Amino acid sequence: MISLALDFHKKLYEAGARRIGLVELPPTGCAPAIRSSQGGPRRECSESLNRRIRLFNSKLSLMVDQMNQELPGTKAVKFELYNHFVSLAENPAPYGIEEVKRGCCGTGNIESGVLCVVPGTCAAADKYLFFDSFHPTELAARILTYQTLSPPDLSKLF
Repeated sequence: MISLALDFHKKLYEAGARRIGLVELPPTGCAPAIRSSQGGPRRECSESLNRRIRLFNSKLSLMVDQMNQELPGTKAVKFELYNHFVSLAENPAPYGIEEVKRGCCGTGNIESGVLCVVPGTCAAADKYLFFDSFHPTELAARILTYQTLSPPDLSKLF
């Protein structure tokens, strides 16, 4: 995956891109669908999957360093998302989020996209970390975007 990402970003460079921001992968092992399929009766996060994601994110850091060294004039920056997501999931109350293990739509365990129609969505999506079994709610996305692309980190691109 890293070599595919590097090839893609080299093509961006060849097309003229010089400032490239890359965002880490989130802890997908904590998505409701993964909790349902791999988390056992307590619907825990998949540590196995999250370990692989952390490995990818560390290699992403190395790739950013490589890009900055090998591509003249490049300003590549990796933005941290993984730990912000974990922090939000472990301490959701200050943001008004009450549910972190289930999604807002359907049963909250496995539905995604068009499967969210039965029995529908919850009345207050802003109380949930996830909208469906994989995607964060609008509130969670706003919080994570602000934390991930905060002014001190974003200024690294300039």
